[in-house]
Amino acid sequence: MAPVRITEDFYMVLEVGPTASPDLVVRSYKRLALKLHPDRNKRYDATEAFQLLVQAYETLKDETKRRAYDSIYPTITRPPPGSTPQSGALSEAAQIAAHQKSKQERTAQWLRKKIASDSSISELRRGIRQLEQEIKNLDSIVAAEAAAEAQKNSWGTWFLSPIYKTVKDTEEEKERKDNERQARKGGKDMKERQLGSKNADLKKEESLLRNAEKEVDTANQVDDGKIRVIKNIIRAREQRERQTKERERQEKERAEREKRARIWKEQQEQEEKRERESLEAFIAHRERERVAEQRRQDEQARQRQKIIDDRAKAYREQYEHPNLAEDFFTSVGSCYHDGWWPKVQGRTACPNVGVAALWLTNQLQVRVIPEFDSSLHVMAVNMAETETLNYALRALQLIFAIIVMGTDGYAIHVFRGHTALVHFEFGDFYNYYGVPNAWSFLIFCAGWTVLIVIFDLIGRTRFADRALIGYIRVAIEAVAVLSWLAGFIAVAVQISTGACSVGDNSCGPLKAATVSGAFEWLLFMATAALTVMSVFNSSRKPMTSTPKSSAAV
Repeated sequence: MAPVRITEDFYMVLEVGPTASPDLVVRSYKRLALKLHPDRNKRYDATEAFQLLVQAYETLKDETKRRAYDSIYPTITRPPPGSTPQSGALSEAAQIAAHQKSKQERTAQWLRKKIASDSSISELRRGIRQLEQEIKNLDSIVAAEAAAEAQKNSWGTWFLSPIYKTVKDTEEEKERKDNERQARKGGKDMKERQLGSKNADLKKEESLLRNAEKEVDTANQVDDGKIRVIKNIIRAREQRERQTKERERQEKERAEREKRARIWKEQQEQEEKRERESLEAFIAHRERERVAEQRRQDEQARQRQKIIDDRAKAYREQYEHPNLAEDFFTSVGSCYHDGWWPKVQGRTACPNVGVAALWLTNQLQVRVIPEFDSSLHVMAVNMAETETLNYALRALQLIFAIIVMGTDGYAIHVFRGHTALVHFEFGDFYNYYGVPNAWSFLIFCAGWTVLIVIFDLIGRTRFADRALIGYIRVAIEAVAVLSWLAGFIAVAVQISTGACSVGDNSCGPLKAATVSGAFEWLLFMATAALTVMSVFNSSRKPMTSTPKSSAAV
């Protein structure tokens, strides 16, 4: 006979994981057996659920059976082939809804039972409090009778008995009191027994309520565990679906990136090809221009050489002499030439110049003069631009110096000195406060600026080739920069004090003088930089002079 195929998830029945230890399996079985036993569980399927629990426990506690079950467990937990993720999700949602409904029904039943138990417990506690009060009343009566009896039998009462005649109880009175005492004692015993019974009932009711609450909590925990397991399954399936979608998205993005990279590579190759073709065309064009320029220069060189050769030939024919070797270098007479050929007439007639001098002149004209002329042209343009900027800055310096003289001079003019009593350690003295020194220093800076501008103009026009004058100009510019910086800051600091408010309307002119002084400082920073560059560039530049050829013939 073929063995019965197992289709139940025993791990879910015992509420443990597939990696649970045997001890955890035993503890979970004992906990669930107390809950699912038919004697304690009144559900219609309690017997079937308990039998399934026993079957799961017997399978998982035995290592051999558990290994055999684990081998087929993936086929149990895997959904059937015909099922879809959507149908599985609906089934799991229905299971979660069923467990939640079971929890709600259990909770509602528990609330009804709790209300009834609370009512019973409240009634028992009220009866217990009533019995305790009655017992306390009986105890107080007994205590009062004992106190009266002790007072009656005390020594004081015995000594005072001759004075105060006490009435003795009759036999009937004594019997009545004994009967009442016995009745109270019996009533107290009965009430104590009733109190004990009610306390026992209260404890039993509270214990039943706690057990019922514990059972409800345990059942809810079981349902919560099942819901968590189902949700974990749902989460795992959703995670797998997300991972699948993510892989598909990444694959799609990778294909898109590869496509874009391929297109970009093709575009780059086409762009590089166009740039390479453009570069080759440009190089070919430049090569053609270079060849044409070289041909033009060669043609010019041939023309110059032809002119020089013609002049040399004409010169040789004019000054032909039989002793040519002695006339090649001669020391007779002196002849002055300004730069290159042609000659400038001197005091004596210029005799014949040798062939070597003509050859040297030719080489200098061909190779040196064009480069020298271009350098001189660039230098002249730069010097002209620098001179124009310098004159503009000097004009602005004069304008701002005049503004400072006017505004600061007006503030000094309207300022009124005052005398104040000053206290010192060695006595009190009257001190006179006059025009602040900073205001006067700003006037000095303006006058110093006028002198600097005049000196700069004279130095540039009359002594431009003197190195010492250049260094003096640099020093004067540095002094002017520092003077204007100190001057306008010193006056600006005093604007916020009471010094400027002493005069009539002197704060406004002082502010204008301060702003003009700041602009003057910026202008001197610029002219100082230009002066430093001009002086040190001229000191590093080699002295070039127009070559003069003087040949003694």
